[in-house]
Amino acid sequence: FPSHDIKFTSAQLAGLDGGAMAGLSPEALGSMKSTQVGAFTSSHALGFVSAQLRALSSEQVAAFGVSALRGLSSGALVGLGSLQISALKSEQVEALSSVQLAALTTGAVVGFDVADLEVLGSRQLIGFGSGQLRVLRGEQVGALRPEAFVAMSDKQIGALSLDGVKGLAAGQLGAMRSTQVVGLTTAQLVGLGSEQVGALGSGALRGLSTVQLRALG
Repeated sequence: FPSHDIKFTSAQLAGLDGGAMAGLSPEALGSMKSTQVGAFTSSHALGFVSAQLRALSSEQVAAFGVSALRGLSSGALVGLGSLQISALKSEQVEALSSVQLAALTTGAVVGFDVADLEVLGSRQLIGFGSGQLRVLRGEQVGALRPEAFVAMSDKQIGALSLDGVKGLAAGQLGAMRSTQVVGLTTAQLVGLGSEQVGALGSGALRGLSTVQLRALG
């Protein structure tokens, strides 16, 4: 396909399959209007590769329909950056699977708005890897719903940065299982404020070592 502005109508785009869309150059895809991008289906999205997504503007990414987003492969999602992620609407983020979220680079994850992280469920959060969780800021971590946060593995919670731990809200701390609290490093425990420590449930403190209890102060 040529790289100049694509003039396909929505009806014409509907007639193209994923294989045809994969043939579009990144420049050609990047020249499409948001209304055209909004006409993409999951079948179209299946053919996309990372270089094509990397060429899209934030406005174009925001125009993706939920169905099309669900069709994007892990390999394609690697192409998204923080500005593109920041442009996603909450309903778009909510549509992403754990496998898709796991494919995002650490550079992309930092772009999530607080409102976007608030809609993530437990099945989605389990997709985040240690590297991704490590770059989340305190306000991002604090936005995670307690019922979703408590589903995270001990390893995932142990991967949170000190800034991330400082952002933990009372509801999240109160919902933590004992194994999750035990999994916190000494540095993470030291980083908790007095109000945060007070929010921990009594049952969650069982199993803490002497060193960890001292860290809680």
